[in-house]
Amino acid sequence: MGYHATMARTAVVLGCLDGRESLTFSMANRIGETFNCNSSWLYTGEFSPFHVRSLGSRNYQSFFLPDTNEVADSSDARFHFIRVSGGSCDGTLIVVRSIRNCYSVAYESTGFMLKNGMRSGGLGNLKRFILFLKTKCENLPMLSYTYQDDYHADPEFGQHHPLYYLRSEVVSSRDWLFNMMTGRQPGSWLSSFGDELEEIAKAPFGKATPVENKIAESAEEIRHNN
Repeated sequence: MGYHATMARTAVVLGCLDGRESLTFSMANRIGETFNCNSSWLYTGEFSPFHVRSLGSRNYQSFFLPDTNEVADSSDARFHFIRVSGGSCDGTLIVVRSIRNCYSVAYESTGFMLKNGMRSGGLGNLKRFILFLKTKCENLPMLSYTYQDDYHADPEFGQHHPLYYLRSEVVSSRDWLFNMMTGRQPGSWLSSFGDELEEIAKAPFGKATPVENKIAESAEEIRHNN
């Protein structure tokens, strides 16, 4: 019975791909949940295949601490910090969040960048971001990489599954994030980030308290409603 039901569902999906069947809302939602893609795009073709968001210069707590219990209690939770090297997006930060095989991706290239040439505003935003990670996210597993794709330099946000940015042929493991959190230069690509690193080095490692998380959640809800 289970085999025949699976074959029937597979036939429906193949029929949708061939244009012989209509994709239902429930099917689009299930596919979206299974493959972390945008169910609206599956059904209407609007927007992009995958959800992506900008971290913003300060409102990033909802991405790293969306639900304290969900993140802290999962041994599968991982945050992958990826610095794009080269191309038109050089210095862009990509963060892939994985929790129990559910993937999300965010990026930042306006509030700050991971490269030389930033002015005081960008340097200040980057300093606050690293301080947030160091003082509020100590309990979150964080890994850092460098992304360099000589054939497709543009990351094309929203067009790829989050795991696309972790392909072994384009990323290499690097310690730049840990170096920054401990006050050391991450590389020649950010040599202008000096005084800020001294301040970061003095800050203690820590994690957000439940009260701080509630305040952040309330602030995020107010911003969303407005």
